[in-house]
Amino acid sequence: MDSNESTTFHILLVEDSEHDWLAFRRAFKKSGVSGEITRYARAEEALDRLEKDAASFDLVVTDYKLPGLSGLELSREL
Repeated sequence: MDSNESTTFHILLVEDSEHDWLAFRRAFKKSGVSGEITRYARAEEALDRLEKDAASFDLVVTDYKLPGLSGLELSREL
């Protein structure tokens, strides 16, 4: 990679809490890492997106306790 080239990470965040989503976004922004965050509040929605377009994401971050499918169940599905 050229030293002038920057890497942009594409993160899929599964988080139902607005407060925790904002905290994650704020912490990520402070890290200085270049990236885009796509958020889903439900694991089922995230799983559907990943089944269609998993290659678009470099990292999946999930809350454990979610409505419906839990973060652990989502991780097992992945």
